[in-house]
Amino acid sequence: MSWNTFFVVALVLLTVSLVRPDGPKRAFYLMTALLPATGFFVDVGISLSASKVIGLILSMFLLRFWVTHGVSGKAQSLGFVFLIYAAVVTITGWLFAPVSSLESNEFRVLMRPAVQWLALTLQMLPLFLAPHILRSKADVAATVKAFFWGSGLLALGGVLQWAVYSIWAVDIFPINREGLFGDVFESSGFEIGEDIIFRAKSLAREPKDMGTALVIAFTIWLLLRSAGMIRSFALSCVFVGTLLMAIVFSFSTTASFLLCVGVVALFIASITRVWIGSRKATEIIRVIPVGHAVLFPGTLMKPAATVLFLGMITLASFLWYDSIQGLVPFISDIVALRVGDRIGVIEDYDQVALDFLMNEPHWGIIGVGAGNLPWYGFSYLPSDPDSYFMQNLSWNAKSGLLLMVTSYGLMGLVVLILILGAVVAILLAALHRCKNAENLPILVAIISVGFISTVHAFRSVDETFWLALGLAVAYARTHSTSAQESQPVCSQTVAQPQTI
Repeated sequence: MSWNTFFVVALVLLTVSLVRPDGPKRAFYLMTALLPATGFFVDVGISLSASKVIGLILSMFLLRFWVTHGVSGKAQSLGFVFLIYAAVVTITGWLFAPVSSLESNEFRVLMRPAVQWLALTLQMLPLFLAPHILRSKADVAATVKAFFWGSGLLALGGVLQWAVYSIWAVDIFPINREGLFGDVFESSGFEIGEDIIFRAKSLAREPKDMGTALVIAFTIWLLLRSAGMIRSFALSCVFVGTLLMAIVFSFSTTASFLLCVGVVALFIASITRVWIGSRKATEIIRVIPVGHAVLFPGTLMKPAATVLFLGMITLASFLWYDSIQGLVPFISDIVALRVGDRIGVIEDYDQVALDFLMNEPHWGIIGVGAGNLPWYGFSYLPSDPDSYFMQNLSWNAKSGLLLMVTSYGLMGLVVLILILGAVVAILLAALHRCKNAENLPILVAIISVGFISTVHAFRSVDETFWLALGLAVAYARTHSTSAQESQPVCSQTVAQPQTI
């Protein structure tokens, strides 16, 4: 038995052992905690991350539930429609794909469309599973805790990786394109003059993957903190500080941009809370002391001060290394290279996808299907010697929006927007009917869904996006005393929000 097979079998046995005592809930928590660790994968002909292996086992419970009860819920029904549509366009696109001059007989290339559709199915599992598995606010809170645990350990690994490499020039988490037990190792970095700046990635596949996951955790933590669902200021300082340090050590342009999006989300939360407070002062401010009013601009002063303080410490550490150790160039040079020089620059495969859509716009309506874009877009690949690495049949658009349009067309994008609309409608219905402190966590859930959707419009859509939608539906259902998710009815008594 190979190490890859052993890894998969061990995860399957672990998942089954978690499921047998009291259902799939604990296995779902483990899957959530492992989502940020995208580099924790093996190659068995197809790439399987640890979270996807667990998802494969949990999918059996989902299928059994569907056979017994059918697909229930507006968002889940639309998700099922999206999967069927994706399957139809993938098969159609594969059957009529043009012959490429880059033909390959590799199994992974020939089966790429089927594998990509299967990957989409596994990514969407949290949307289907969460509303059935998570039955209470405590269950939802436990899932969010699992995600924070996974993100925190990922960040801690990134900080440790950068520190060890800076002192001993040893990469404790090297990039391995072939999985955990592959033979090809490499480190990520960039050059400034004669210096090579190391980029941490921890157990993510690449530094930008770690940066993106940590930005999401950073923003959601502060949103929950501002809503009074996370009460420990000291814990927030430690957690947020570790995340920020790891984000900085990833030197990811994508993470820097998404961090700005997260700050905007926090600002919008504050403004929205003021607007709602002005309209419903008698319902909200009456039951929440003004000093503890959640999402007022004043309540963000502590998190903002914490971010500013930690940012100053990080900047000081860079300047200290530069002036005393001479190991790191001026921070301005790094910012200029990683941010300034990349503003307006389109990712390599995104440019190919844009060229394909501009020259063959009819495919933008229905899409070419999952994994079929390399056959349709190969003629738009650059031919210059510096771009030789792009000459293959195993690529996709890197932007989530471009990936959706090229794979599933505007029709698929419309269905995706309808899924988002259904989730937001469920949350808005709960917000409208609740007359107590639970308004505020629901408001945070709506803003969180909007923020994570924005993140994945720029980054590839993955399990985190679908997990956010599934958690939102599950959380809205905990406010309902009726069977219909569109009509949640909250208790009229004053209730404190579930803490994380």
